[in-house]
Amino acid sequence: MRKTCLSITLFLLVLNCFGQNFKPVEDYVRIDARSDDPLYTTYAASMARSRLYGDKAYKMDYYSCCMPLNYSSDHAGRIYCLWKIDQVVIGKMSEYFKKPVVDFSFPDMAIMEYEPFRGIHVKETFLVYSSTIVIVDLEVINTDNISHEVSVYPILEAENDSMEVMHFDTVNKAYAIHRYESPYRLISSLKTEYGYPTKVRDIFTGFPAPYTYGAYFGDLSTFYNTIKTDFYSEKRSDTLNQRAQGLSRFVALNFKKRLARGQKASFRVLRGFQGQNEDQALLMKDLETMKTAMLKTFYEDDLILFSKIPRINFKTRDEKIAYLGAFNLVRGCMYPPSGKTNFNSYVFSRNPLWGWGHGHQVLHESLSMLAYVYMDPASAQGSQRVYMEQQREDGFIAYRHGPRGLQDYPHKNMPTTSAPFFNWINWEKWGPYGIIENVRDWYNVVFQVSAERYLDVDKEDISDELECLDLTLMVVKEEQSLAKMAEALGKKEEAMKWKESADAVVKLVNKRMWDDSTGFYYSVNKTNHSWYFMTRDLRRQEIIAFLALWADAAPKDRAEKLVKTLTDTTKFWRRYGVPTLSARDPWYSPYVDYCCKWNGPVWLLWDYMVYEGLRDNGYTDIAHQLAVKMLNAAVVQLKKNHNYWESFSADNEVLNSPPNYIWDSIIARLLIEEYQGR
Repeated sequence: MRKTCLSITLFLLVLNCFGQNFKPVEDYVRIDARSDDPLYTTYAASMARSRLYGDKAYKMDYYSCCMPLNYSSDHAGRIYCLWKIDQVVIGKMSEYFKKPVVDFSFPDMAIMEYEPFRGIHVKETFLVYSSTIVIVDLEVINTDNISHEVSVYPILEAENDSMEVMHFDTVNKAYAIHRYESPYRLISSLKTEYGYPTKVRDIFTGFPAPYTYGAYFGDLSTFYNTIKTDFYSEKRSDTLNQRAQGLSRFVALNFKKRLARGQKASFRVLRGFQGQNEDQALLMKDLETMKTAMLKTFYEDDLILFSKIPRINFKTRDEKIAYLGAFNLVRGCMYPPSGKTNFNSYVFSRNPLWGWGHGHQVLHESLSMLAYVYMDPASAQGSQRVYMEQQREDGFIAYRHGPRGLQDYPHKNMPTTSAPFFNWINWEKWGPYGIIENVRDWYNVVFQVSAERYLDVDKEDISDELECLDLTLMVVKEEQSLAKMAEALGKKEEAMKWKESADAVVKLVNKRMWDDSTGFYYSVNKTNHSWYFMTRDLRRQEIIAFLALWADAAPKDRAEKLVKTLTDTTKFWRRYGVPTLSARDPWYSPYVDYCCKWNGPVWLLWDYMVYEGLRDNGYTDIAHQLAVKMLNAAVVQLKKNHNYWESFSADNEVLNSPPNYIWDSIIARLLIEEYQGR
């Protein structure tokens, strides 16, 4: 008996300890975000409950007045609820008595409050439990002075393809639906041979058991007429059509309960997803378990996760909300070990789901680990170990690494690699061919030899014909980082070797790549170190010159000239940051109309390196001004559409690039350095 009492006492002490720790974390991460706050609203399952294929993440829309509060998954439709209080139907957020306010937002969960009708208070918890199960939990309380009949209509709607209702499970009260999901994407399609399912199954169910159910064609206005039947009609019915088979646009459930003054009710909606070749019984079993699972456990897991990040006393709410969202972004891109790697890895984006964005790790995307390390150091380290695990014996690190193994995208019968950032990332042998070594794609001096052929990448790529400035400076930074590592390990001779090698390259950069007439650094012809390739002048002012500050390669007088050019508002000092190409260049474009553009967009990770270089060279005020521009670029978009983006326009607010890109999490690192330094 004494042993049992001692165990209970220890258990209570542990609970009390956690309770004391949770409250400060809870207070810090509470955001109370309205629709126009810069909240990132994409959610994915916890890393431990995620899988690479057959995975669903969701975008929450709590801000579009013409829609109900809803959750959409790329190519997989959306979930939302309509409300009927007594006989009044509320179908859009514009009609809500009090619009949603998001109390908490985590990588896998959002908790919000709203009132669809005066006196009907709703606390809604959205949880992406796993790659295959999502939950919408509704706690409803009648705060009015009179009783109300509350009806909730959860709906699963297919956006593009009709669903085929296979049956309604009368035991588990669940719809079983088959759909086809196209692997086609605008930018980069999914490869079905990897394991992305196209013939999929949805299970749509709820708890407690729905009062009624139905399957329909049409839209919300049609369904409004179904549930808002004429009071005087002889055909009036409070049940849905209970259709259990056939093609449909959406399926609906119905919960109903009369609430007296002060009375509460809870409803839970669950959507299960899997390939049609997977075991439906296993998915149904998991759904049944989650119908009554305590969601507080997952909330507390998120509090523990966020307890590790630096707690900054921000000057504005915008900064805090963007900061927390940046951590949500990077954590939401993480997957557990699988396939050919024993370590956790990331993808560029989980929603939307597109081929290139759902591929494997690349070293320049791994700059996001500079932020992520504050949240989960072990996981950030694991991501870096993926490269070490799959590195070839000759030292080669390929362009991509992950569960499918090394991917080197051969070009001209040679493997390709990525930008050499590995050791710089780890402190805070890459490949033989450079078609993508310098983190460039279309519209740049490396690929553009002539205006007539500028999109023909295979003919235009001349990177192996140049001494590329950006690649050279990255090599310098890698050697400097290796010197610091060796010094920290007490290996003085190795440290000196790396430092001498870096210094030697710096001397060559300043001898061959600096042009006195323009006061700027450029790439040069590999053969004769001239400014020309064929008849083309290589002296086009690009962001890469400012990497000389980041790599500590610019003497003081040249640094001053670089900063003067940087802060020229007609060139690089633009509204939303430093563009990749000078605005005076004839090929400069302020439009972000596709992915991968190098002729003007702002890439936050590159601007971060410029920011680092400014700070390291004593230009702290200018660095701060750049940080403000970068943060403004992100915040403007987050307030408009609640996305982070692959790249941003230096001048405009409308973007057509891939959203929710992992490397924008660098915003968290930027804010840490702005407030706490390094």
